[in-house]
Amino acid sequence: MMKKILIAMLFLMAFGAVDAQKIKQIQPKTEDILQMLEIAGYKLYVWDLSFLGNKDYDAVFSVREYDKFGYVSDGFMTYTMNNLPTHKMWKTMSMGFTPVQVQDTIHIENVQITVAGMGSLGYPLVLLPLQRNGLKEYHYAYRPIAIDKFETDKFIPIAFYGSAFLTEDGGVRFCGDSIIPSNLDSDICRMSPHYYIIGVAFKKL
Repeated sequence: MMKKILIAMLFLMAFGAVDAQKIKQIQPKTEDILQMLEIAGYKLYVWDLSFLGNKDYDAVFSVREYDKFGYVSDGFMTYTMNNLPTHKMWKTMSMGFTPVQVQDTIHIENVQITVAGMGSLGYPLVLLPLQRNGLKEYHYAYRPIAIDKFETDKFIPIAFYGSAFLTEDGGVRFCGDSIIPSNLDSDICRMSPHYYIIGVAFKKL
């Protein structure tokens, strides 16, 4: 009898070991979905603004453009937060990037900025090509920018979107800081031939 019990236990253990090695389908997790979206050209950054409570500010978003010679121009996008009712609280601010679109040979990245409860707006970022082997190539990437402290009435950089650069041997590179310092002291900024800095200023009313 004991021998039969031992044989049965060994059989169950062997079956369990084989079963544990099976490849099983599982439900995708949030990080799996986000990774797939990034591969497809989507990226989302979110910031918590709840510390602002229900204070009245104008949130002025600015997109500043740079090339290898320095500052080029900027565009302004404004959220007006005048006369907020007492129950209207700041929540989150988000910035989304979508896959690059081509319009009449012009490559455009659309950045979407949203303040929760207030609405959203989009801003087109025009891409410039790299010339390699007689062909035009587009290699752009994004990076968040560190926010060291909150200050009112001051431009706060929050995100970088820029082009890779060509190496001496004809390669394409975009590497360096995963988070760009708030003072923009980064090799990515120094080496990129064309990039945008997106930021916000909270103006006291």
